[in-house]
Amino acid sequence: MEVVDVCQKCVNLMESIYWSQLETRAYRTHCHDITLVVCKLWPTLVEALQQRNPNLCEVPGAEEVFDALKAELEAALAIVNKCCAMRQFDKLIDQGNTKRFLTMIRENLFMRSREAFEYTMRVCPPKFRKKSPASSTGRPESASSAASGGSAERIRFADDV
Repeated sequence: MEVVDVCQKCVNLMESIYWSQLETRAYRTHCHDITLVVCKLWPTLVEALQQRNPNLCEVPGAEEVFDALKAELEAALAIVNKCCAMRQFDKLIDQGNTKRFLTMIRENLFMRSREAFEYTMRVCPPKFRKKSPASSTGRPESASSAASGGSAERIRFADDV
């Protein structure tokens, strides 16, 4: 598959994870944590795809980054869907295996999404992130703080923790 197709598949998987997580019955907190990881990367990938940036495909190493992300997203969607179907009795029979898988998938997905985020920011940075003279971090400041010359309020981005 082409890198753009894999990125689009990743976006679709992220949306599926989000909507599936809303219906979970078991391990809601763990599923919500997975959704938080996904929601931080989603806007960045969508913007890169909407810009139709040719750099996304041309840089070597893109296939490995997004294929690994896609594999983790597929595993995350499968486990979230499993949590949607689980009942209390299923949790007792499961003996915590699903919880261990959720924790493992959350950690792996966090690493893969961070890797994809850094790659996307390096290869095709968003147009709205231009370094202003008032900002030393490279992030634009809000209109009120830029007008006053101060940096009290900054716009929060997906990479802010």
